[in-house]
Amino acid sequence: MRTQKNKTRDYLIAAVMLTSSTTVSAQDMSYYFGVGLNQSNLVTNQLNMAHAYSTSTESTFEPTGFGLGLTAGINVDEHLAFEITYSDLGSIALNNGSIKEKAFNVDLLNINAKISHPINENFSAFGKLGISLWDTYDDDLNTLESGNGFLYGAGVDINLYGNHDRILRVEWLHNEFENIIFESADTISISAIFNF
Repeated sequence: MRTQKNKTRDYLIAAVMLTSSTTVSAQDMSYYFGVGLNQSNLVTNQLNMAHAYSTSTESTFEPTGFGLGLTAGINVDEHLAFEITYSDLGSIALNNGSIKEKAFNVDLLNINAKISHPINENFSAFGKLGISLWDTYDDDLNTLESGNGFLYGAGVDINLYGNHDRILRVEWLHNEFENIIFESADTISISAIFNF
């Protein structure tokens, strides 16, 4: 089993690869970092979950609370950016009707392209397309299951302070996963983005 430490190393390697993959000169690029909160609706494969946890197919697995999201990106120009996002989706609880108990934790890594179109000086709409990697892990940070998929989404960047150094981002993402544990996830997030 991979530990959380190994997963973090893998994520850092992916981030370095993303950063070094662009051929645009450093003069033309700018970088950004973001932090925010997200709420996800995970659609599970009930049959696989029932086998894995010896439950009935009527039992449900539900996300609990909000998760934390961290984003790092490269603006290639006004319209194109590449980014990597880590999302802690929180814990998943098994609900058997009368009993609700924690089953596992979930995190998600997205690597995507972001296409933006400025609406005016303060608003910019965007779309995203990319790949996603997910892991479930226990309280000892041991990975239980992992998988991958693709993502698409849309959102808006709001320039609150009259400059582009600090931006409020509101977005929706849809992830389609391998048919192992999770089938899909819809995530709404609000983030503060810092350009430098």
